[in-house]
Amino acid sequence: MALTYGLTDEGLTVPRAADVLEVMQDEIEAELGVAVDWEAEDVLSALVATQADRIGEAFEVLQAVSDAFNPANATGLPLDDLAMIVGVTRDPASYSVATVTLTGTAGTVVVSSRLIENSVTKTRWATTEDVTIGGGGTVDVVVQAQDAGVVPAEIGDLDTIVTPVSGWTSVANAAAATPGKERESNSSLRKKRQQSLQVAGSRSLAALRANILAIDTVEAAVVVENDTMATATIEGISLVAKSIGVVVYPATMTTATKQAIGQAIYDHIPPGCKTNGTDVTATVTRLDGVTKSITFDYANETTVNVGITIDLADGYVLADVQTPAEEAVTDYFLALGVGQRVRLMGISALLDAIDGIDGAVILLNGVAADIDPDATSIAIEGTTTVGV
Repeated sequence: MALTYGLTDEGLTVPRAADVLEVMQDEIEAELGVAVDWEAEDVLSALVATQADRIGEAFEVLQAVSDAFNPANATGLPLDDLAMIVGVTRDPASYSVATVTLTGTAGTVVVSSRLIENSVTKTRWATTEDVTIGGGGTVDVVVQAQDAGVVPAEIGDLDTIVTPVSGWTSVANAAAATPGKERESNSSLRKKRQQSLQVAGSRSLAALRANILAIDTVEAAVVVENDTMATATIEGISLVAKSIGVVVYPATMTTATKQAIGQAIYDHIPPGCKTNGTDVTATVTRLDGVTKSITFDYANETTVNVGITIDLADGYVLADVQTPAEEAVTDYFLALGVGQRVRLMGISALLDAIDGIDGAVILLNGVAADIDPDATSIAIEGTTTVGV
């Protein structure tokens, strides 16, 4: 076996520490002319293994430096820097919030940052402002989870006072918490960076889609057009003559978000172009004060269950690769847009990049074939199972 590394059309390719170790062992045996028991706990085995690890670490650093210049491979801070060049930043994690009712003696002041606890999950939440218990013996206040991200609290879970105040006797939440968000993933940031490069062409379909995706809470969107003089079905969407169809995801949106999407459509379609859709009708006001109705649709969800059978590299067990494999699949689906195909090769490429995986058989909904939703649907991850 010989080490292979260098620049290719796909970027820099370097060997793993396990590859280095195998080559070193082969070369030493060839030089000595004898077979060596590499399982024995002797000085030679330990020395070769240590050196192979160090060389492997150097290759990993070289790979990381190379990846830092490629938006498709960069992660963490290097990817943040590449996104910043085009004016895009990673969305930070946000905090879950909930409204709780404090009960106690009228006139009692409960200052901000007083702590309460979720009796089920043991997570802690802090009051966000100073409040005074009213004449009825209660007052409502917003509390925020101490930890960022998706921190749940169901009805009645926030019921334990951690930092007591004289005159404050109990706490409860009558509604479930509004969950926060995790820090934006690398795949999502790559997608947002690419979309930002399309915004400049103000009247193009790509520009319209990019502006819609820039609206908060919109996770995916597709825009198709019918430029003929007759009604036609384009990518599964029935479009009247000289019109566009916009499909967005998810289906749960605030009135403000719907209005923002309608305004973005109006601002970026040519004059006289019609819109299609039955799920949402937004009303926009033109510069002359005349109102105009803009319609669009929500994407349907196509659930895809993923089954992965892994061929493990020597020295690895399933526990070494299972979580990275599951995370790779999740990142793949999060990067998909409306109407985009779920490709076996795309998932396979992510799995191949994980140390310990020499290959994998992938089934999508039980079949070794791509899944190709039409423009009215978006593929979402269902159950992912990883085995050997």
